[in-house]
Amino acid sequence: MILQNELFNYWVIKESYMKYTGMEFHLKLESFTTIIENNDKNNIKYNSFDVENYKIAFACNQSTNKIFGYDVEELY
Repeated sequence: MILQNELFNYWVIKESYMKYTGMEFHLKLESFTTIIENNDKNNIKYNSFDVENYKIAFACNQSTNKIFGYDVEELY
């Protein structure tokens, strides 16, 4: 189970980088690796969260330690 959890975590982080670049799935998965370090030359921060039975990750220029849930109807 731990290995599966790490695999999903790696996947959502890698997918978040693909979205960060704007290329999404036009960027081939095997063409890059994601290395999470404090000294990233592009200043990319990877943020990942476990929400119920899901994993959520995003890449951006800021670190985040909290996410908020909203009902879609609350936004309108």
